[in-house]
Amino acid sequence: MGLVFNPNKSIKIYSNLSSAFRAPNVDDVSKVFDSKAGEAIIIPNANLKPENTINYELGFSAIAITKIKLEGVLFFTDIKNAIVVKESTLNGQDSAFYNGINTKIYSNQNAQQAYIYGYNMQLSIDLWKTVMLYSSLNYTYGRIITNNTETPLDHIPPIFGKSAISFNKNKLNTEISLVYNGWKYLNDFNINGEDNAMYATPKGSPAWYIINMKAQYTLGKKFKTQLQAGIDNITDIQYRVFSSGVSAAGRNIWVGIRIKF
Repeated sequence: MGLVFNPNKSIKIYSNLSSAFRAPNVDDVSKVFDSKAGEAIIIPNANLKPENTINYELGFSAIAITKIKLEGVLFFTDIKNAIVVKESTLNGQDSAFYNGINTKIYSNQNAQQAYIYGYNMQLSIDLWKTVMLYSSLNYTYGRIITNNTETPLDHIPPIFGKSAISFNKNKLNTEISLVYNGWKYLNDFNINGEDNAMYATPKGSPAWYIINMKAQYTLGKKFKTQLQAGIDNITDIQYRVFSSGVSAAGRNIWVGIRIKF
């Protein structure tokens, strides 16, 4: 259910209310997940119930002087029976021998409640007829509530965004962008979930930024052939995306050609 209000041609304000559910999949109820001997073994749980959510959204967009556009949205999701990894037992025991080592037992379980909220902001400016500036920012926060105690919900990324300036004239399109990612401190990790705290530093997942550049040139009057090239991570920063066990690529140069038949 949604409502849209347009006070004039340049401003839009809207709100949405929706519900959803996610049924447990085959892995949730039957699979022994990736586990590590001596730390955790995640066993299946055939008694899982579906997650249910109510989602709230409030957003706006505004255009000023026909060259500046600002958009934003606030969101909140209330989750019932959220499926999370928690301590469990097997045959009445809280641990079992896994690969020859006594290991703590966990399983996917329905938490009493969880919530997620955050925002997204986007700004675009036509500096000249051929030059545009664009920037976006995203923030998300999530927590599990069990017996009036809050713990971090997993899969919640740190604050991240992108800023870019592009030049477009005739058949040439170019862009220089800055992609950035904030800190994800260890006390915001879900230790029992899939945030992969073992791959983080003692403080968590560090902030990082990279600079990319790309260009595209179109050949021919029918625009059927495009030459493309770019450089990713120009400054050759070593960084790791949150929850990943592998560092991202360093400086990367690529070229390509696209032909439409």
